[in-house]
Amino acid sequence: YDASMKSSYKKIGLGCILMQQGKANVVADALSRLSMKIFSHIEDDKKELVREVQRFARFGVCLVDSQDGRVIVQNG
Repeated sequence: YDASMKSSYKKIGLGCILMQQGKANVVADALSRLSMKIFSHIEDDKKELVREVQRFARFGVCLVDSQDGRVIVQNG
């Protein structure tokens, strides 16, 4: 089972996260530490968006950019 969180929100400092079953706590911990670094470089009005994307990732929800600029929401 592989789930992925894909995002090209590079303007707000998010990359791509690949998770394997049983590794959720390790990934959540890494995301938590990473978010502290990321937040220091993000504009204040974008920080809540970063938090929301991280919450989605914890629940296995994928956000994928489409070719036409839309964001597609996928589960797992």
